[in-house]
Amino acid sequence: MKRLGLSVRMVGREVLRHRAAVTLLFVVPTVLYVLIQATAGERLVPFQLSATGVTLLAGSERALSLLFMGCTAMCGLMAFLAFLLTWRPIQTDRRLVFEGYRPAELLWAKMIVIAVAAAAVAIYVAVLLLCFHQPSRWGGILLGFFLAGLLYGLVGIVVGVVSRSELAGILTILLLVNLDPGWLQNPVFYAGAHNRAIIDWLPSHHPCQLVMLSAFTTRPLAGEAALGVVWLFGLGAAAGVGYRLRLGLVPRRKGNQTSSRD
Repeated sequence: MKRLGLSVRMVGREVLRHRAAVTLLFVVPTVLYVLIQATAGERLVPFQLSATGVTLLAGSERALSLLFMGCTAMCGLMAFLAFLLTWRPIQTDRRLVFEGYRPAELLWAKMIVIAVAAAAVAIYVAVLLLCFHQPSRWGGILLGFFLAGLLYGLVGIVVGVVSRSELAGILTILLLVNLDPGWLQNPVFYAGAHNRAIIDWLPSHHPCQLVMLSAFTTRPLAGEAALGVVWLFGLGAAAGVGYRLRLGLVPRRKGNQTSSRD
């Protein structure tokens, strides 16, 4: 626990050292919301959610845009933060392991800092939403934002441990965020989409469903939240295995020796 606490403090200091990046975590959603408020109209738009089956719902263009882009912003911001906290210090992490730290302690430290950052940004975005739209179940929206940030934080870690260059990792995250929360989870697009099973199996699906269900229905949220937690465990396991592989700590069959090369 002492080493874990020290690791958390080190990662936290690394985040706070980049003040401009920390500021952007709050500036980006603010700019998005201001632009949506200035440009989106109040026209009612029909849409569909997987959690409601074939039932068509309707919401204003502005409300849908605020909720949808809030979820997308959470995914993108946390993915980039997690990627940078994983990819850049990988050599330092190797040295720390050789000095006696366990890989799990270093990885958990990153996850804890990402979770704290996701909670802070999710609360800010959810409170900011109240300035433009009054949802029926604000708590459910906050939960959806937080879960989206956690899930894509783990996606950022996975990308960080498999990417061999920073540029490749950044472009991969841009692609994932634009395809999944930035396009396919749009409830308006979902209403007319084919092969919906593909959309339902993407990481941000259940957080986005939580947000939309909370804003436009009175349906229970426990099912979507539970499925989101399942995704958390799956991505967490992938991040753990990938992190150990990147550190060179997983034995490879070559006689009885263990390779520690990257």
